[in-house]
Amino acid sequence: MSSQAMHTSGLLSTDEYVEPRRPVLPHVQSAGDATRSNADCTASCLSFEPRPQTPDHQKKYRQSVLHEPGKIVRHFGTAEDPLPEGSFGRATIARQGESVADYIKSYPQSSLAQWALQRAEDVYASSKREPLGKGYVRGHQIPNGLGIATPFGVAIHAKGNNVIGTMTGTGQALTLQPIPLALQPGQDLAASSARLCDQHWEEFQATNRDELGQVKRLGMAGRQLPADHIFGVPSKHELGSVSTLLKGDYSPEQLQDDADLGKSLKEGWRNLGPAGRIYGVPTVRKDIRAPRKQSIANAQNYGNEPNSMQLIHPSATAERGVTEQHYKQQMSKDVMRDIIGASGILMDSAVFDAIFQHAAQRDQCNDSCCLDSFMHSRQQWLAQKMQIHCTCL
Repeated sequence: MSSQAMHTSGLLSTDEYVEPRRPVLPHVQSAGDATRSNADCTASCLSFEPRPQTPDHQKKYRQSVLHEPGKIVRHFGTAEDPLPEGSFGRATIARQGESVADYIKSYPQSSLAQWALQRAEDVYASSKREPLGKGYVRGHQIPNGLGIATPFGVAIHAKGNNVIGTMTGTGQALTLQPIPLALQPGQDLAASSARLCDQHWEEFQATNRDELGQVKRLGMAGRQLPADHIFGVPSKHELGSVSTLLKGDYSPEQLQDDADLGKSLKEGWRNLGPAGRIYGVPTVRKDIRAPRKQSIANAQNYGNEPNSMQLIHPSATAERGVTEQHYKQQMSKDVMRDIIGASGILMDSAVFDAIFQHAAQRDQCNDSCCLDSFMHSRQQWLAQKMQIHCTCL
């Protein structure tokens, strides 16, 4: 049963599809006839159907990018327009240009034209100095051999300078071919002609070339200089001594402080503030009010923290949670009376009122004072009382 039959029969759904059983022995041919389709083969994949052509009644409206040879491409909007009658455009007439023969025959052929061309060329200095067909005559009169009958150079046997590969002279008479000619058949033993060169080249060779057995020319001979001659250009100023370098030669005006030392000479650039002004932010911020509950992340000191002396020698009440801040806290008269009465200090109302008034004036308050100011005022009252008592005795 094929897969199509399984789906259409309704017995099995798409989720319950079972793959067909594969042959147990692939190399053994199965029994029965195999159904084949001509559409599912390699030949059908490689064979292509011919491309459909555009219908004839639509070709005139189609503008193809594949231009057919010999066909005029027209706009599809003019497909059904009739061609106009008559001749169109103008015939192009080419102008006759200059040919190669005109350039080759540029030199005049007649004698009169050649004479006219020569007269026109006479205005140039090069035509007079170097006429056509003749060399440039410089006017040098060079004698034959430069006036020397013998050839240049020195004989080899006089210097002992033999060419590499040649035999040295032994004083024996040889009737053979000379060795230089045997080794160098093309060598010309005749005297070479003199060659002219620039004077600068000759001076360069005389200075730069090393002569055999001679000192190299440095250009310092024959100057006839005196014994006390000193080379170089003299200094414009006298050189200073070591003492001048150590002490200096500055004038009193130059030793004075500069005019712009510690200040600016330009208007608008001077930072001149008040004399008693202190820049920056203080470490202990007593100028602002401390928060009621300080955060752990806030490391700012508002002046309410103990100093080093209090950390080394804490007070007796610090263990009970009473800090210096509690002594500096402002209290009213009734609260102060309750604290003094609870502490066991006996005091009359008139004396308490006098001490509280003195402490309030010390704290610059009218109806409140701190415990520290109250106890300090009480000590002053006791000292005055003891002094009066001692005076009476």
